[in-house]
Amino acid sequence: MVHIIREGSMMHIRTGGSVALVLSIWMCGIILIMILAQAFSFEILAFLILLALILIAENRTPFYVKPVFLIRLYSIIGVGVVIFLLYFIESIQGVIG
Repeated sequence: MVHIIREGSMMHIRTGGSVALVLSIWMCGIILIMILAQAFSFEILAFLILLALILIAENRTPFYVKPVFLIRLYSIIGVGVVIFLLYFIESIQGVIG
């Protein structure tokens, strides 16, 4: 739930802890499934966490306001995508060469 607080000319948005809670439950669920399947893979875990961050960022974006936390979240997502692409390119080179 997003609460908008107006103080003077600045607008502050409080998101509560729901984003952190949803992401924590998602990560614990993924790790539990991987442990039960005895197929733990850091690459798959990182990809699914990145996917969750992208979905949370898209669902939590207000229409007319660009909060600071979303700008920071988009930068974290960008770094994650670059790291994932580097790993993907390295694994393709391993298969080819």
